[in-house]
Amino acid sequence: MTSEPLTSLTTADRWREVCAQLRATDDISFKLLGFVPLFTVAAIGAVLFKADHRLSLGLILASFVGSITTLGFWIWERRNIQTCKWLRERAADIERAAHGPTHVGQFARLAPAPRGLGKTEGETIVYATTIAAWLCVPLLADADSILHSHAALVGLYGVGSLVVALLAWREMRSPIVTTPRGAN
Repeated sequence: MTSEPLTSLTTADRWREVCAQLRATDDISFKLLGFVPLFTVAAIGAVLFKADHRLSLGLILASFVGSITTLGFWIWERRNIQTCKWLRERAADIERAAHGPTHVGQFARLAPAPRGLGKTEGETIVYATTIAAWLCVPLLADADSILHSHAALVGLYGVGSLVVALLAWREMRSPIVTTPRGAN
């Protein structure tokens, strides 16, 4: 919010500031939502079109870097979703304070998302699919090269993929809380 004391802000000022913050967080979300899968498709496409399709340490490391980076973006995006939810709750509070508790507004008493699936669930699907795509990159190698690879290389891929997948699963499943710290 602005640097003015909160008591000097009018209801309209608070409304405008909350809406501006919502637009900013949505803008960041949509940019990431477009960039992450687009980059992934381009990178995996480059792997598919390379001449050497053997399983290698480089291919496995690229898979891990891509999946872990995507997971990092998802963790950042979860915070963005949390901020967005909190801002929507504040906007609804402003509407109810200005128009009464039965007011149906842009945020107050907003109808639920179709089938209960909204922005958060859509983003979860996109990020989970992108992480899975990165983890599958080594499986694009020639079957013979996978079968004849050193056991340690295949083991590294198996264990590393399992660890990344479990971390991603935990992050994807944890709830996004907007209750302030210390509140009941």
